[in-house]
Amino acid sequence: MSSKLLCVIDTCSIKVLTHLIIEDLVFGDNKVNYTLNKYFTFIVPDYILTDEIEGAMKSYKATFGVRDIPIDYSSFFEKVNYENYECCLAIVRNWITYKDIYIKEGTDEGEIRCMATSLYLSRKTKSNVIIMSDDKKARRKMLNDFADSQKIGLSMSFPDLILYLFSRYQVITKNQVEIFLREYYRVQPAKDVGKDVTEKYDSWLELSCRIIGTNTDTCKLDCMQ
Repeated sequence: MSSKLLCVIDTCSIKVLTHLIIEDLVFGDNKVNYTLNKYFTFIVPDYILTDEIEGAMKSYKATFGVRDIPIDYSSFFEKVNYENYECCLAIVRNWITYKDIYIKEGTDEGEIRCMATSLYLSRKTKSNVIIMSDDKKARRKMLNDFADSQKIGLSMSFPDLILYLFSRYQVITKNQVEIFLREYYRVQPAKDVGKDVTEKYDSWLELSCRIIGTNTDTCKLDCMQ
């Protein structure tokens, strides 16, 4: 593994990411691809690659396949001890049973594999792992709680990831983030994202230390150099 942050990505986020980047709506010149790949190592569970991607992409204008995913990614099982992963998968299923979370057979399997993959990687690499999902219900239902209770790292959506970059590196501007959020809400309508979430993202942007420091002339952003 590289020194970049590990990010396990689910089907919903791949759909959003592919749609935004292929239509080149946000940054242009492949800047999203370049920036994301510079700071993150994306891991996709094989279940998602083989069982979910083809069907998920058919909802768009063209039929996208695995090769069209617009980020550099690694297939999880290229780097895994399969027996140890099976232990992590069993732990996830037991955790879900203990928490009495209703699982609709088949529907939540991608998220379950992401949880197991993240658990395995966090223990194997002794580092924080991001579980990336733009499925609001799945994050509230189990991903946020699992990431926190197991001390894996964080559960993030695509906007969270963009705001994470904005807050730490001078690779994107506030205007670009605002454009991204507008396009994101178009692809993921506010009724699905949730008004409380859209307001949260807008608030986070305005209250970022980068914006407060600049607006109040209290910070020269030396940490971002």
